[in-house]
Amino acid sequence: MRLVLGGVRGTSPVADPKFAEFGGDTSAFLVEGSNGEAIVIDAGSGVRVLDPYLRQTDHSSAVLLLMTHYHLDHLMGFPSFSVIYDSTWDLEIKGPRLDGVAASDAVRHILSRPFWPLQLEALGGNIVFTDLPEDGGAPHIYHGLEVRWCPVPHLGGCVSYRLDDPATRRSVVIATDVEWPLASETERHNFMEFCKYPAPPDLLVFDGQFTPDNYARFRGWGHSTWQDAIDVAKLVKAGELIITHHHPRSDDEKLRQIEAEVKRQMPNAWLGRQDAAIEIG
Repeated sequence: MRLVLGGVRGTSPVADPKFAEFGGDTSAFLVEGSNGEAIVIDAGSGVRVLDPYLRQTDHSSAVLLLMTHYHLDHLMGFPSFSVIYDSTWDLEIKGPRLDGVAASDAVRHILSRPFWPLQLEALGGNIVFTDLPEDGGAPHIYHGLEVRWCPVPHLGGCVSYRLDDPATRRSVVIATDVEWPLASETERHNFMEFCKYPAPPDLLVFDGQFTPDNYARFRGWGHSTWQDAIDVAKLVKAGELIITHHHPRSDDEKLRQIEAEVKRQMPNAWLGRQDAAIEIG
């Protein structure tokens, strides 16, 4: 099982050389199963980084795109996702219905005139939309991978995902956008149970856009601090932690400083870097 970080920036992409080490593209992740399964989580601008991995010969020409929510930084890369124009590919898009908006509604909107020259019906790929059941229920089986999800506190709603590979007994939990300080006791309990079942995750990817020093200025904006990420990782006994959704004004120097403190507190934790490929377990 492998995780590829297509984009780890939050809110908006950045392209200045000062951001080159950690990367400037917004959220997009690829999880590869041991049997060649390919699941993409979110379609931020970083989805372009994932294209070469998807085109590798050991993958089938099918991919599942899981949407955590429909804020622009998590969807802006969709019109540039090459498989949507390729008739040899099958793409299933699965996401929650948030405030009455489904994945199909969000995608149609971002492709609508005058924002994009080609609308959904004109794309060449084979695209199917499905809603996540509201109550979670049994895991969604995608080829050999098990997919579970859990709502997390974020403005407008959001879900986190857990992917398990029964063939290798490896797992990853991805919580891109979550404001942990504002989570209710019920939300905290549900997320903890989600992470721990059927076993603590080998890898936790968790929102850490803010710092303990600046969080008060941004309280209610929908994001956690890197300290929150560490605290949650320790509580759920995650094997490793990757902190993501970096603030668009945090350049490489700032993120290196944060990472040094993160690793001091938790040696098996680090800040995500764009285009990194991590073997899980």
